[in-house]
Amino acid sequence: MTIDLLSKVGYVLGKVGIEAAWAVKLTTFVVFAVAIVIVAVAVYLLTTKVLGKIIIKLTRKTQTNLDDMLFPPVIFRRLGMLLASIAVVVVFSEYNYVPEPNAIILKLLHSWIVFASVRLVAAVLEGVNRVYETFPMSKDRPIRMFIQLLMIFFWCAAAIVIVSIFTGKNPMALLGGLAALTAVLMLIFQDTILGFVAGIQL
Repeated sequence: MTIDLLSKVGYVLGKVGIEAAWAVKLTTFVVFAVAIVIVAVAVYLLTTKVLGKIIIKLTRKTQTNLDDMLFPPVIFRRLGMLLASIAVVVVFSEYNYVPEPNAIILKLLHSWIVFASVRLVAAVLEGVNRVYETFPMSKDRPIRMFIQLLMIFFWCAAAIVIVSIFTGKNPMALLGGLAALTAVLMLIFQDTILGFVAGIQL
């Protein structure tokens, strides 16, 4: 049925002056793009509206509110974005009609997966910090500075991975320039680092 539909659309496009080969490719691409959007939206909704709601309801039934702090709705929104992106990559990898555009799109998708992964990690670490702040020792030994340093590391690593995706180079080969970047970041976040060290010493 799908093949017949593609053939009919391709025939109509051919009537308006578009070559048959390009008409078939264009029609297939449009149908495939719609299918990708449907898959992405379905995965996102399943993660946020089904999985997220189930876990949130379970956490609200417990005696403690620590699990509520660990699993806020933002966790599932970011997880949904990540899983939807992975699903799109899996489906899109099967589309080989126009190799060059596909290569660029796949690089963008892989980069978005890296970005979404770091955002998910940031949300998880923020939840850990919220839980930690409920304990008395958090007043004397806060870990927010440590989490900020961790996020600097993760964002730097993500930037290196994204650059390697577009350049095709091994991420380890790009670590040579990370030393200079680290020195600059240490100057920018000097107060954060000193505050973290002071917190450890206490």
